[in-house]
Amino acid sequence: MPNDIKVPKNNPNSKKKEILGIQLFYEPILSGDKDISYASCHHPSRGYAEFLDLSIGSNSGGLGSKRAFKKQNTIPLMNRNSPTILNTAFNGIDGKDDATKNVLAVL
Repeated sequence: MPNDIKVPKNNPNSKKKEILGIQLFYEPILSGDKDISYASCHHPSRGYAEFLDLSIGSNSGGLGSKRAFKKQNTIPLMNRNSPTILNTAFNGIDGKDDATKNVLAVL
């Protein structure tokens, strides 16, 4: 793995951007029902992944095997689990992944 993440020359990384990224990662208001954050399913203490076979999204709480719906509802389980997001900074590092270029351009 590279030691450094390549960033666009016209949009360099900064401490302020890192802090904003951390705040957004834990912010539930960004979800549809404003009740879960990215960290709900991709929590650092769980390897930035969730080991449930099928992930639980909205109207839920807890981490890992303790994650459950808060109350009876008709919200279905997700179609898959939440894979780790580690190493996503290196997606498209060879310049062939247009989606990564678009994400980096936004940051």
